[in-house]
Amino acid sequence: MDKDEIPVTRRPLSFWYLKGGKGIQFGIVAASLAAAIVRVLPIEFQRLIVNEAIQKKQIDSLYLYCAGFVISALTGLLLKYGILFMQNILGERILMKMRNDFFNHALILPWKFYLNNRPGEIVTPLINYLGPVGDYLGTAWALPLTNILTLLAMAGYLASINPLLALLSMMVYPMALLLLPKIQKMANQSNRKRLRLGQTLSGKIVETFSGIEDIQAHSGYAMEGKIFSTLTNQLRRARIRWRLFKLGGKITNNFFINLSPFFFLLGGGIYAINGQLNMGELLAFLSAQALMFSPWTELMNHLQVQQDASVQYKRVQAFFDHPPAQVAAKVGSVPKLKGKFYIQSLVLDSDKGTRILDNISLTIEPGKLTVLVGRSGSGKSMLLRCLAGKIRNYSGRILADGQDLKNLTNHDLAASMGGVSQAPYMFDGTFQDNLLYPLRCLDPANNPPLDDMILAIQQAGLYPDLLLFGLNRTLDEAFLTPLSQEILQMRRVIRKEASLELAGHLDFFDDGDQTPVFCGHTLLENILGGKLLAKDTTATMAWLPRITPMLMAHDLLETTVSAGLQYRIGSKGERLSGGQRQRLALSAILLKQPRIFLLDEVGSGLDHHSRARVAQLYNRLKGTHTIIAVEHNLEQINHFDQIAVMDQGQLKETGSFDELMARKGLFHEMITSFKNSNSSDSK
Repeated sequence: MDKDEIPVTRRPLSFWYLKGGKGIQFGIVAASLAAAIVRVLPIEFQRLIVNEAIQKKQIDSLYLYCAGFVISALTGLLLKYGILFMQNILGERILMKMRNDFFNHALILPWKFYLNNRPGEIVTPLINYLGPVGDYLGTAWALPLTNILTLLAMAGYLASINPLLALLSMMVYPMALLLLPKIQKMANQSNRKRLRLGQTLSGKIVETFSGIEDIQAHSGYAMEGKIFSTLTNQLRRARIRWRLFKLGGKITNNFFINLSPFFFLLGGGIYAINGQLNMGELLAFLSAQALMFSPWTELMNHLQVQQDASVQYKRVQAFFDHPPAQVAAKVGSVPKLKGKFYIQSLVLDSDKGTRILDNISLTIEPGKLTVLVGRSGSGKSMLLRCLAGKIRNYSGRILADGQDLKNLTNHDLAASMGGVSQAPYMFDGTFQDNLLYPLRCLDPANNPPLDDMILAIQQAGLYPDLLLFGLNRTLDEAFLTPLSQEILQMRRVIRKEASLELAGHLDFFDDGDQTPVFCGHTLLENILGGKLLAKDTTATMAWLPRITPMLMAHDLLETTVSAGLQYRIGSKGERLSGGQRQRLALSAILLKQPRIFLLDEVGSGLDHHSRARVAQLYNRLKGTHTIIAVEHNLEQINHFDQIAVMDQGQLKETGSFDELMARKGLFHEMITSFKNSNSSDSK
């Protein structure tokens, strides 16, 4: 298996070390080697300044060596900055790839994962936890390499002056390397326990206040307080232990740093007293000792950063450690489904063992209209999710055109199916972005003709809304100027034909009869020549029957529609009503034209007229498309070929409308109750 094919939740942290690009990695190695050599030069220049310039009283040599000292020091700083800059780029590249890989893994997890984790809970590991990991990976090998090379260069330089003193100066570092990693390992273990207890405490807080009604009803204050107190006490002890080890590591490191000069001063003092070490060499040793503290401290801090990053990385892996729902298929690897489903002994249980679907057996023929009906909680929507492949942890079988549904990937199903839920999700962007989303998921280059988009929108009953979006878009000069004459002509006609109506609803622009366009205002306001006093949709809608023929006459209808397609619907479609979101989702599926439609109460957010339009749409699609719908409203279901009646997770009856009414069973009872309820409401 190629290393890149290893599941992201199984990749060790070291997997990412060399993922930032070979060019920048080579640059870091080259700069680190140069920096290690250059950082020794200021020490040598100090020795030369004392021994060759000051003691020999040579002013020219003093100037030369001082200049060399400054140049080498500045060069070292520039190389250090370059290394840090490249480390930053490297870390950001690795972080981007990590986030992309974890995000793509999260996209194909089973439906159960999304039910158990809210979107905000998925954000935290991808953004907050992986951030420090990326920072570490930028320095994972580059920082140790730079500092180890620096220490070796310093040691080599000191050994060239006096091998024994060099050994005395370096002897504390091996001792520290033996002890410090053990302390940091214990600190890391304590940190993991601290985080685990923190998550437990957070979960308990959520659980407590989610069930606060029952706690208050049963007077469970004392019991809940005792449980919470126990958890906080455990967390307190874990935090104290973690801090003790963390501070112990820092104190131990500082002890070795302060101990290092002791051996040199003792041995070096003896050598200097005996005349075996001159003042320049003594100064060089002292400077080297001081300069070695920085790379050593960075190495020790790096060990702690590595431990922290490892903890965070494992938390991210644990969070996303679920097998993917399926492996993505290649385009065209499986023929498109025709829509015949055979459901045999389907059983679905919840995580807590509650039976959701109980021994469902049903056959759905291609090209037919099938509706699932039943009381709330009867399992209709869950059965539809099973047919859509969103839920796969059932027992029994679902065959789609003779193929086991569990063996088909989401890509296979998406190529043949299109679904609309009760509350369809809208992505932040334009009307057109959401309209084309199902198509472009299969083929990003798919750009259907405008006529096809308009037809789908008309079939879903959203065309008047689209015109309103176009008319109510605030437009700039670049858009309006080419249309100035047409807009002015329309304005004059409307003012002539409806001046009295306009007077009560419009705040006229000055010089509206002469000025062609008013930038920063909507297309409708430009056509009317003023601002509508009422901003509600009803007031705007009243002008549509009069303005639409004029738009057609002046060849501006397509321009208005195009402006409407670019209408920004807001986050989650917040600028659309519930009915508009449903009709937009239905338009997107109609534009996609799958062989199989899976529709979950698409009429729930629609008025009577719109529901009737959806019923007509079903009849037009009948024969060429398989439609499986969930309906709670029983007003218009007599046109379905097959009605499946569900109750408490079981399939009670199947048949046509007339057949089920003749049996006088559960369906007959539901229809009678529905009619009685409607007649009571009308009274």
